[in-house]
Amino acid sequence: RAATTRWLSRPRNTPLAAHSQCATFLELAFADSALVAPTCRTLFCSVVSALSCTAVIGIGAVCDSAENTEAADATSTGANTTNGAAEYPPPPAKLDDPEENAKILDQWRAHIQSAREAFKRLDVQSAERELQLALEDAAHFGAASAPMATSLLNLAQLYKRAGRLEEARPLLERASDTLDQTAGPNNKVTLLALVDLANTQRELGQVDDASETFADVLHRLDAAEDAQVHGRAELRAVRASVLMQAARLDVRRGEHGAAEARLREALALAEARWGETSPRLFAPYTELASLMSELNRLAEARELCALAEQLAEKPAHKKHVVKLRERIEAAGSSRAV
Repeated sequence: RAATTRWLSRPRNTPLAAHSQCATFLELAFADSALVAPTCRTLFCSVVSALSCTAVIGIGAVCDSAENTEAADATSTGANTTNGAAEYPPPPAKLDDPEENAKILDQWRAHIQSAREAFKRLDVQSAERELQLALEDAAHFGAASAPMATSLLNLAQLYKRAGRLEEARPLLERASDTLDQTAGPNNKVTLLALVDLANTQRELGQVDDASETFADVLHRLDAAEDAQVHGRAELRAVRASVLMQAARLDVRRGEHGAAEARLREALALAEARWGETSPRLFAPYTELASLMSELNRLAEARELCALAEQLAEKPAHKKHVVKLRERIEAAGSSRAV
């Protein structure tokens, strides 16, 4: 418990120790999809395989589609060199004991399952307690391990859903730092954790920090797309979602030109990925229509609203179109007066 507390209270961006005898693989379960592509909603996660006797920390170079879950691979060493000799930090206690590792891993999973059940009962206090215990168990595998990143994300998502954004932000920062090393800087789970961090910063009113984080994500997507030719379609779907979220922040900052450019790029990416008649275009159409209305470009707003109406399948979407049209007409009436 003390070791976990010390690690969580360390300054951000402190280098994380790499443990040479533990490699872990994690799978994140995503929920609460966005209309273009799912965002990072990783309420509860599970480790599928752990404890290989190879070196840890590295880049799992595939940033797959946000519609699918993916295992994050660990592939590089954590050695430091002194006078040409490799030196490794000592592993956590009993990390080389398979039985002890299996016992703690089972205990870690049990806490996560108990937290999931408590959350379903809307017992946030019990869920929080179980996730904190899971975080303590994850410390056994090291501060830069996949179980630690998973536990940080779990607890952060619980705090976000409970409206405790100030407590969620540092956990998301730690998780992003850890995933940079375990999954890789351009891996899907890392990118989505950063998107969640950016949205948390936005909701806290920390717009400059949020803008910087979104810019970081888009830069990483550029690098991933250059390196992963066969995964470009999926990467561009992720980009469309990130662009839409970043555009909302631009509007809040009064940067309407940047917001429009991002929304039009998101729309073009969505059209190329899913076709011009896909319901997935509903979100960029409505976002653009709302922006055009705010800018008093009412003819464009009405046209975009009509296109969105054609794609509205769900009752909630249809209600959204009705409210959007009312806002557009109200803007027109105000302008006429």
